[in-house]
Amino acid sequence: MYPDFAKLISQAYGEMLALISNREKNALDRILTRIYQNGPAPEHWYKFELFSQLYRLAAEQGLKVGIERQYSKGPKRQADLVIEQNEELVAIIELKVVSNWSLKGNLKTIDSDIKKISQVVSPAKKFLLLIVQFAKPQNKKVEWMEKQIISEQTAEENEFRKKINNHIEDCSFPLKSVTQLGLLKLDNELFKLYELGGVILEI
Repeated sequence: MYPDFAKLISQAYGEMLALISNREKNALDRILTRIYQNGPAPEHWYKFELFSQLYRLAAEQGLKVGIERQYSKGPKRQADLVIEQNEELVAIIELKVVSNWSLKGNLKTIDSDIKKISQVVSPAKKFLLLIVQFAKPQNKKVEWMEKQIISEQTAEENEFRKKINNHIEDCSFPLKSVTQLGLLKLDNELFKLYELGGVILEI
């Protein structure tokens, strides 16, 4: 009998959001803000933060979590996160960051990730975790992001989220479940609004 992996991932994600929120309250430890002051690539940081939370929660259920592990003996395939039970690989988790400043490209890679994961026979439990970011930068504080949001035409939050939800609903591959995750909201010297949410797709 498998544990409820979607619930476990949801718990880990919620704790990651709480940790980020607490760090953003400390002027000397605001790593998310610092990342966007220096560049647009937080995906690997999210991966390691989520791994840390998932590892601890999984251990309480007698599970082991690995990061960037190969899961196929055939053509080399590597998952962002894997879960083992009694030394058996029982679940894989791929992460995909989706942002309102790069939505068109993000949606294309969601399709390719779902296709890749859907072709996996073992393990039986397969998940794609969408890390969803929506931002309204302060004027001229994150200029590269402002320009991309204008180009993507995703400055309005409702329209942004509608495009994501429609894309998931129209997916050409069957999804076993879709789980919406919690939402972190921030505002500071870089952002009028920054939201970090998530969606778990079980494939």
